[in-house]
Amino acid sequence: HKDMNTQYRYALRQTYLGQTIINAKGDTSIQFRIADIEKAKITSGGDFLVDTNTLVVKASENRVGINNTTPTKKLHVLTYSSEILAGLDHGTGGNDEHVGLGFGLAGASQYNRIFKAGIFFQRKGGYTGRGDLLFCVENTQDGTTEVSPANVALTISRFGEVSATNSLTAASFSGSGAGLTAIPAAQITGTLAVANGGTGV
Repeated sequence: HKDMNTQYRYALRQTYLGQTIINAKGDTSIQFRIADIEKAKITSGGDFLVDTNTLVVKASENRVGINNTTPTKKLHVLTYSSEILAGLDHGTGGNDEHVGLGFGLAGASQYNRIFKAGIFFQRKGGYTGRGDLLFCVENTQDGTTEVSPANVALTISRFGEVSATNSLTAASFSGSGAGLTAIPAAQITGTLAVANGGTGV
């Protein structure tokens, strides 16, 4: 232990209210060590680094890097191998339980910042980790109703089948068309070409 008794250059102190403060000289960093080996540090600019680049919080740029010391986005994950970079896992989810990502576009003047669109993985087919991928949009004009799997617009099932809740618009379809079945005529806008010399509907 060594005291630097000059103002602003102390290492550790505690206020009369019980607040504990760790401090370093303005142009240096605070290092966290185990067996005298650096494990993490806070730089003089306020950035926080764990294991050099395992986790990097660039406070000066409001960005976070994982395996990346120079993040260019709010969250920037860098890898050098083919792998799943992030995972959302429902640890106790039963059938119909879900995990997902939400998307919001509330303006700066809107108080309630809720998510009106989302992509969800919903468990189906028993307790085997299988499920359907749901693309959902909630269109109520309010600041309280948040998107959920009940607002599904497009589903990719665990069997690889794609289905739309409402009408489906497409410029063209390719392939044999064997999987295109039971399309109500009321949901077809324009001409649907039929393969093998068909005239369309």
